[in-house]
Amino acid sequence: MDMKEFAQELYVTMQTKLDEVEQSPKDSIVKESCYIEIVKSHTYGLKNYLYQYEFSSPQEEIFFFKNIKPKFVSLLLFHNELFEVEMSKPLEKDCIVKYYMEALQKGQAFVNANMEYYRYLHLGSTYLDSKYFLSDRNNETGYDVMYDSRFCTPFDHKFCVLQSYELLKDHLTKAIDKLMSPRPQEPNALQWTGPKISLIELMYALQESGVFNKATTDVKMIATYFEKVFNVDLGNYYRTLQDIRGRKNRKTVFLDELKDKLRERLGEAVIC
Repeated sequence: MDMKEFAQELYVTMQTKLDEVEQSPKDSIVKESCYIEIVKSHTYGLKNYLYQYEFSSPQEEIFFFKNIKPKFVSLLLFHNELFEVEMSKPLEKDCIVKYYMEALQKGQAFVNANMEYYRYLHLGSTYLDSKYFLSDRNNETGYDVMYDSRFCTPFDHKFCVLQSYELLKDHLTKAIDKLMSPRPQEPNALQWTGPKISLIELMYALQESGVFNKATTDVKMIATYFEKVFNVDLGNYYRTLQDIRGRKNRKTVFLDELKDKLRERLGEAVIC
């Protein structure tokens, strides 16, 4: 199995387990601790597979360190940081907002100090890929799951940190908005209890079909509305779209399931 296929299957398994924790009644701190253990174990799985894997070309190695590894490591860094933030969070609402803003400023300071890499990441540049994303196996880089000569390049960890800040920024910004303008939950409000990736699949399908506001609604507006209506945090849905695109067999898993369920309800035979 090539690295891309293995990593995709591993990532889907990880997201399924994360969704199970999210739907559990555990409090936020316990959930974050569970998230960390899940992401860490799957990141170890990726690392261990790399140990016995040989890249077929420099391009495949670059793709791994630029696109595959950051999906795991940036998520691990994000949950580690969010766990620390939540553990030290003050009790008063006004103090929490200020505290979250300070956490965002700390992350932004790292971005400002590494603006060259941040621009490279967000512009989708490729001209320095061989410098940034080819490993230096003669350089022992440290400890733990994220560091060693086979699992690191001279610069890839910096890109992972930048992407983890994007996740933290998105999470804390939503938390601040909720604190600043609380919206009481309706007694009969619907809550999405299925996998988030399924709702995101549906969201993009509806956006592409142009059924909202005469096809003038962008996906961000739909995502924001879905998050409020279904009381769910969709996270980085742009990245999830890439995961959907990368599915090996059926790409529209949830839409196909909806169609089959409706046909069963209508009394039609479902042909597999």
